[in-house]
Amino acid sequence: MGGDGAGGAWQNLRDCPYLLVDDEEDAERIAAETFRYCVEQLGKPAEQKPGFFVWNTTDASIILRTEQTADELRVGLVLTSSCLRNLRRL
Repeated sequence: MGGDGAGGAWQNLRDCPYLLVDDEEDAERIAAETFRYCVEQLGKPAEQKPGFFVWNTTDASIILRTEQTADELRVGLVLTSSCLRNLRRL
């Protein structure tokens, strides 16, 4: 799994929103279309491993992650931002 060099802000993506797809063909299509869109908008990923892609921008990182669960494929697109570290609960 990836990290941000400051303790790994996305070490556990299970806590982030994701899509569970039980049909492997649908899951692969969704992941491929999401990947293509990110490449069109952001260029080549800064970090790339099987099922894990990171794009860095000036104010955020975008992570696309896929993983097999017991019965389904998990597809997640996560947007991170350094400003999120300053959020306080009301």
